[in-house]
Amino acid sequence: MVQDPSESIDQFAFKYKNVLHKLDKLGKISESLSHFVILQFISKLQPHIAQHIVLQMDQITRFDEAIEAAHRI
Repeated sequence: MVQDPSESIDQFAFKYKNVLHKLDKLGKISESLSHFVILQFISKLQPHIAQHIVLQMDQITRFDEAIEAAHRI
């Protein structure tokens, strides 16, 4: 799954959260994987957005912060 060029940040984040929710129901997501989940989300964004967010990674600790950072780009 990657962000389609015609897809907004919110649309992609919604789709990504749905997948995470399904995995969480199966017990596949743990708190220790939260940083990995954020990194995966960022890596699936359009490259010109992702490259800017990577520079801010030390300030992003929650998934919602990653979405907010993408909106600022």
